Amino acid sequence: QHIRSYIGRATRDLTLVSISLVTGVDFEGLCETLHELIERPSPVRVRISLLDARVPALMATMAPVLVTTGEQLAQTIQSTMNRLLVFRTTLSPKGQKHFFLYFHKSIPFASAIIIDAREISGTIQIETKPYRAPLGQSLGFELKNGGKHALFQTLVSGYEKLIEDGDKHSPL
Repeated sequence: QHIRSYIGRATRDLTLVSISLVTGVDFEGLCETLHELIERPSPVRVRISLLDARVPALMATMAPVLVTTGEQLAQTIQSTMNRLLVFRTTLSPKGQKHFFLYFHKSIPFASAIIIDAREISGTIQIETKPYRAPLGQSLGFELKNGGKHALFQTLVSGYEKLIEDGDKHSPL
């Protein structure tokens, strides 16, 4: 419920950067909220970027952190992407133009939820998990833009570059 109410605050754009997007996420609830955001009269642009499961070195590097194997991690990420592709088909043609999927080719220092990054009211929530720590022991914090918050701008810029350096997933 937390992620649904948090991302539901977006008014212009929403960016989710994650390894696999499944850790602790009610996927159906997430998609329901995304659908509401995208299909409103003034649609929210939604971008989701997952770690590129097609790069074995990335899978091998992240798997021990998440206490899994590279093959299992790749399957999890691909499963999430497949579910997001199915979700895209539930959107109207107009809605599909506001929903973008990416694979990033570098490991971000943390997962991020970026809401309305260009607005003075923008926020970024950062979450990371220490090596082999249980899921309940992840660390998270939020920064608000406030117009001139240098760290906020640096983080948003870094995530933007991460997405730009990755691959956009082609529509169905």
